[in-house]
Amino acid sequence: NGDYVYIPGIRALINGERSSAEALILRPGTGISGEPTAVAAAAAAVEAASTAAAAASTIAAAGTFILAAPELNGTERELLLAGSLINYNRDKCRRLSGGRDGE
Repeated sequence: NGDYVYIPGIRALINGERSSAEALILRPGTGISGEPTAVAAAAAAVEAASTAAAAASTIAAAGTFILAAPELNGTERELLLAGSLINYNRDKCRRLSGGRDGE
């Protein structure tokens, strides 16, 4: 439906530094409201990432919900923090090869 979810503190949640995080549901085209700092940061991120005119105009917090982190093992945590399986495998290969890229 065009909504976005912004999760301030997601990295700390994945790292195990927090047990939960509040997520903001952002709805394009309705004006900026809610917690000013988080919503403004999310609005800027969505505007930069989106080509849709409605998303680039204004964004409002349509609601919030709480996320709880499941138990993660070290590998799962590293994979999520790497951002993708490709990044995780690239970093793992670099570690195993002593930091050389594709040699």
